Amino acid sequence: MEKHITKENPCGAPVKTFFFEFGTDEGNYFVSFKGIIPEEEIKHILDAAHTQLYIKCAEAIHSYLDTRHLEYSDFTSGRTRLEHNIAMKAADSLLNDDACIFIDKQACDTNAYYAIMDYQSQNDNGCREGCYYAVSRTLTRQKCSYEYHIICQTFQYGEAGSNEHACFAIRRKEGGNYLRTLDQADGRPVLATFGCVDMLRLLVHIQSITTKQQAADLANR
Repeated sequence: MEKHITKENPCGAPVKTFFFEFGTDEGNYFVSFKGIIPEEEIKHILDAAHTQLYIKCAEAIHSYLDTRHLEYSDFTSGRTRLEHNIAMKAADSLLNDDACIFIDKQACDTNAYYAIMDYQSQNDNGCREGCYYAVSRTLTRQKCSYEYHIICQTFQYGEAGSNEHACFAIRRKEGGNYLRTLDQADGRPVLATFGCVDMLRLLVHIQSITTKQQAADLANR
């Protein structure tokens, strides 16, 4: 049951708005709520979602908030349609743009935004194209600007995994004017193009991942 929350709790902690997105071939699942949520609880919230299918992530997050007796309200969840060109355009923006236009558009005025994408589709020629990304936008410690973390890969491959090609990057913005690239690769995929790739695990650890090898070790199963 949702607890009633006011603008601030007795200790002065502000109410924040949270937005989570889980993109898959079947669609884009989202969760949003307002709450007084300690920063250390976010990792546990993502861990709770990590044990579930994407379609069950909203239920897992809702259950965690109740079980931990956290203060929240206005809990909303749902699914929207995911179109191929929109998913690929978003990933291309994350890989190449200097600014954080796509993230800011998705996150809107929320205080904390977390998203993953695990998507691919097959064209008429039997080739597959897709993208992975894990993204977070959170307030800096000074609370006056946002901190951005991005891990993203676009990829294409033929039948049975032949002719693989991918573009991969780890990017970050911490109070500066532009995104900076910490590591990147163009050619062989860093994240496996077929099989199990654990994007939620990347999101849980996104703030500590700085190399493509770290990303591959965490995500490829």
